[in-house]
Amino acid sequence: MYPLLEGVRILEVGKSDSARYCGKILAELGAEVSMLSSIGTARAEQRDNQSQPRRTREVFDRYLNQNKAVRTGSGRLADEEEIKRWSEEAELCILGYEAADMAHLPSALLAGGTSVLAITPFGLTGPNAHAPGGDLIASHAGGYAYHLAFPSSSPDDNPPKRGPAGQSLLFAGLIGAVAAIGALLGTGRGQPSTFMDLSEQEAVASLLFEELAAYNEGHLPAARQVENAAEGTPVAGGLVGIMPCADGFVMCSPREQHQWDRVVEWLGRPGWAARPEFASPSSRMQHWSQLQAYLSEQTRHMTKRQVHEELQKNKVACFPVNTIKEAFAIEQLDFRKFWHTLNPETSGPAVVLPGLPFLLKST
Repeated sequence: MYPLLEGVRILEVGKSDSARYCGKILAELGAEVSMLSSIGTARAEQRDNQSQPRRTREVFDRYLNQNKAVRTGSGRLADEEEIKRWSEEAELCILGYEAADMAHLPSALLAGGTSVLAITPFGLTGPNAHAPGGDLIASHAGGYAYHLAFPSSSPDDNPPKRGPAGQSLLFAGLIGAVAAIGALLGTGRGQPSTFMDLSEQEAVASLLFEELAAYNEGHLPAARQVENAAEGTPVAGGLVGIMPCADGFVMCSPREQHQWDRVVEWLGRPGWAARPEFASPSSRMQHWSQLQAYLSEQTRHMTKRQVHEELQKNKVACFPVNTIKEAFAIEQLDFRKFWHTLNPETSGPAVVLPGLPFLLKST
């Protein structure tokens, strides 16, 4: 924990993972975060618990609740007396409900000088304000999930995908923490309390700057359905391929001509590289399955680290595809003490989980 927000009192109300992760970050920064033990709606909890094994969810809940105090209360937004207590006891209130549950949000919170951060699937206004949400919905509604939906000749047989570990909702929580810190800095300088309306959809959509730039230049995003399954997958305007290695896979992207030329040099200028179907970026995309077979002849006899380091030396975008087990062994993460041990509340083994993605030092 860091003392950056030491003495700041925050109340977390609701069960959405985005709001809870926001509260966790603020608690890690030293704020006194209290969460209500009972809530007025179970819908947020239900939508965020989809498809998660019980043991996984239990560990995730412990992770989100770290360094927080537990308070009792109804959590009902229609309870005027309870709302009044919140406004008297906290400088910031984080609400993790769906918009329908906040339709009659009392003004007592703002009137009492408490800043409010409302995190909902689509925001509190607009035609979709009352629509249900969740991590899968945020991933697709925000326009980002197409990165995970690789082209398929039969999309109907491949269900929609979402990012691992609820990353869309966690990212929305991170954005919420940034907004909350800004509001707290403002009130600390004599500014009035702030009401922040954060949409999970908009948080995810804010990641699409490169794709929106390409679209505005006339480049349409790749369709999920393809007629030729042998074609490559374009990501952010270039070819990206997964290559087999002796101990796993690497992701390689020689998208620009000068990068491809260096790959050919690295391979020792094989005869097949001079074939016309591999002469340009677009033709290499069209004949990717053939190209991948040729490249695999080289990489499958090497380790991931060898391929990664050699192509990096040749200034070609390449990185190893690490398993979860391998991620725990990454020296850089260990050196920066990224991993934190979460001890069991009652029984069971300790669990190693990610810490904050930054370090703070006094200057």
